[in-house]
Amino acid sequence: MTKTFIATVVLQLAAEHRLSLSDSVDDHLSGLVRGAGHHGRTVTLRALLTHTSGLAEFTADTEGTVPVTPLQAVRIALTHPPADRGRFAYSNTNYVVLGVVVQQDTGHSYAIEAERRIVAPLRLTGTSFPAAPTALPDPHGRAYAADGDRCHRTRPARGRRGGRARDHPRRPGPLLRGAAGRRTASRAWAARDARPVPHTARTAWASIP
Repeated sequence: MTKTFIATVVLQLAAEHRLSLSDSVDDHLSGLVRGAGHHGRTVTLRALLTHTSGLAEFTADTEGTVPVTPLQAVRIALTHPPADRGRFAYSNTNYVVLGVVVQQDTGHSYAIEAERRIVAPLRLTGTSFPAAPTALPDPHGRAYAADGDRCHRTRPARGRRGGRARDHPRRPGPLLRGAAGRRTASRAWAARDARPVPHTARTAWASIP
């Protein structure tokens, strides 16, 4: 759900004309994306949102077991050449970069912006951004490897959103509405780039109450 929250915040900022989905990463974070054939001038925020940027998956190196800062995650990804730009390739690195864009443009971490814009208006009392990387409040989701060989309790990466199972909406509609019916992201923005994508993620997630 972290990506859903970040995407909602980015769409809000676009609707407020504080950024454009056509902006390049360099327009907001000059020099961040450089190396191994990558250049921030050629990567748009829309490409980050839709996993078509070509940025490599940093957790392929860390295996999700080593806490890293956002900048460290990006540096790890930039040691790998880009995938085919314009083609869907799931990568957590995309949303790490978007989180840094949110902080650069608002002066607040994406966690603070998500709390203010989404969590508080929707009264998601069981949702938080744990500072400690070792535990989540119960009940919470559990993670299973796609091949079924491994099962482990969810451990949030630094700054990731943690939520109790009852707060996870069965449908995305609640995220598009705020308090008193105010929309957290307009339908037009939310649907603008919506299209089905192939399921290629290596990890499948399931919530168990």
